[in-house]
Amino acid sequence: MIFLDAHVHSYEEYDSDILFDSFIKNAARYAPENAELGMVVLLRAFQSSLSSLLGSLNLERWRIEAPAKDGDAFVATDGKYRIALFPARQVAALERIELLGFFGDSFVEDGLPLRETASRLRSQGYTPVIAWGKGKWLFKRAKLVKSIIEEQASLSPLPLIGDSAQRPGFWCEPLYKLASGLGLKFVYGSDPLPGAGNERNAGRYATLIDAPMTYSCREMLDLLCSAEARPCGKRFWL
Repeated sequence: MIFLDAHVHSYEEYDSDILFDSFIKNAARYAPENAELGMVVLLRAFQSSLSSLLGSLNLERWRIEAPAKDGDAFVATDGKYRIALFPARQVAALERIELLGFFGDSFVEDGLPLRETASRLRSQGYTPVIAWGKGKWLFKRAKLVKSIIEEQASLSPLPLIGDSAQRPGFWCEPLYKLASGLGLKFVYGSDPLPGAGNERNAGRYATLIDAPMTYSCREMLDLLCSAEARPCGKRFWL
């Protein structure tokens, strides 16, 4: 069983040790016993990389295992826990809608129109993930989200839909029904907000996959696109 928080940020104000410790504590609270642990770490700035995040960890406690080959995840281990770390991108489109790119760390600039952002992600080898955002799936922008879901659903590989702990449980999302009807799969993540201290929420909401852990980004993406993943954990608002 894989417990994968599919939406973890690497904000500069976060303390990496607190981030990792909090992820483990939340996984212990919400993950099934003996689940294997992973995080999708979203990079944004041009020089953001997993290497810089991992370099700020307490290396007296954590040992970092570099990818065995290109396209594999990093692994952080303290001897008791192993956390697979999959690099991804978050890109803000011109219309103030975020798209995520699974998996990789090549740069895609912010500020492009939404359709061009999705195209640019695909040209860089990413699979687009259309991430829920408060206020960004409503009113005028809801039409844009609907159109990008429909357009991307005609392409291969299919995009993913990102659900977040930030979405209140009572918030029924009609666009989720559209995406599900088009055969799109969902991934689930905590999506901690910016600001020191918010890294403590890593791992409070995650994706459960009934499969053994893979450290290959390609294989993990295949699992997310084909397996019947389900949410696990607790939202910020019921």
